[in-house]
Amino acid sequence: MIGLLLAVAPTWASIHSGSDLAWRPRTPSNFSALALDDEVVFERRLPQRGLAFHVPESQVDVEAGGNSAMGNVGTSVLFSRFYAEHRWKVHRLSIKGRAEYGQAIVDQNGDGTIDDPERDAGFERTHQHFEADGRYDRFVGRLTSAYVLGGWMNDPFSGYLQRIHGQTGLSQFFVDLDSHEVVGETGFDVARERYVVEVELDEDMVYSARGFLRWTTEVTETFKLDQSIESFFNVEDRSDVRVVGEVGLSMKASDLFSVRTSYHVEHATMPIEGFRQTDQRMAFTLVASFSGSAEKED
Repeated sequence: MIGLLLAVAPTWASIHSGSDLAWRPRTPSNFSALALDDEVVFERRLPQRGLAFHVPESQVDVEAGGNSAMGNVGTSVLFSRFYAEHRWKVHRLSIKGRAEYGQAIVDQNGDGTIDDPERDAGFERTHQHFEADGRYDRFVGRLTSAYVLGGWMNDPFSGYLQRIHGQTGLSQFFVDLDSHEVVGETGFDVARERYVVEVELDEDMVYSARGFLRWTTEVTETFKLDQSIESFFNVEDRSDVRVVGEVGLSMKASDLFSVRTSYHVEHATMPIEGFRQTDQRMAFTLVASFSGSAEKED
């Protein structure tokens, strides 16, 4: 009985009097564009009929940043990401999105400067990337889940008018500590890709084996470091491999906000015809994080 009270007391302390659900700020987690965030599962658990039971919990992370320059040059890029999840019992539903959009006054004649006619022509789109994924996890153990995922992506500057994909696999925590976490995933991805008009091939179906590994650690109470790598191996063509990696450093500014610096790279051994093999991006963003939980009533 004493142990049960000690386990329940911290959760009750987070709930305002007279309310079943309380929202509270949380330390920002790894919000990766590569895969849906896999926070420590069953963080708060109550024994019920001899089984581990997860307290219903929700989480929202919003990340935004950008840059702009006006005068002798004209350019602007906006960057944002969104992640939300709800967990109950052995289930988790989650959704993530990413949006990048940029415009610039282009040096059309290639003389190395922006002249008045080019300024009069105004801004042109120079960057665009939109994506969204929805995912469901069914936990078969405290640290193991089976998942299904569906998503959509648009990136004409990489050759994609549209990429719709479905995915299924297993997720496993190898290390699960308060300040240190390692999680791996393996699965299979099926994608229908439609390409921009400049590409001779209109569309294609791609079947890939997927692997994913992420390491997250709290360097100090203020700084958090995360690294991840994701790979896709085309099962119909072994020479077709895509690798996606990201490194991020987050600094806590308050209980609600943090600032994050990230480096993202994508490499394809067989890129879409007419496009480069490697894309890179660095971002400096502000992250707002919230989470809330409610007690389970008997």
